[in-house]
Amino acid sequence: YITQIKELNMEFIVHESQVFHFDSPEDLKLYYGPSISEFRKEYLSELAEKITSVCATLELSPMVRYSIPNKDLAMEVVSKLNKLQITGNPGIPTVLLILDRSVDWMATLLHEF
Repeated sequence: YITQIKELNMEFIVHESQVFHFDSPEDLKLYYGPSISEFRKEYLSELAEKITSVCATLELSPMVRYSIPNKDLAMEVVSKLNKLQITGNPGIPTVLLILDRSVDWMATLLHEF
């Protein structure tokens, strides 16, 4: 008999324990290309759904931080995370950084004491 069923939203591919990708080789062209204006909202919604699926699978409810050019994507992710109502682990604060490739992301993780 089946005693429990759990649905997993896995819209990503796992390579290692801390490495995943969305298997979307066209993402850079779609995100930054000139033709994106036609269907930008639909594309950002799909991308936000993929990011949210990672958070849901890991049972994380992160604080979302973003750079100004990525505000639309970040707001879409926050909206989808709020709809899911993931409880997350209250003892471990999690931050989701949404940055574009022009930002030196290592500098945001390092600080001087």
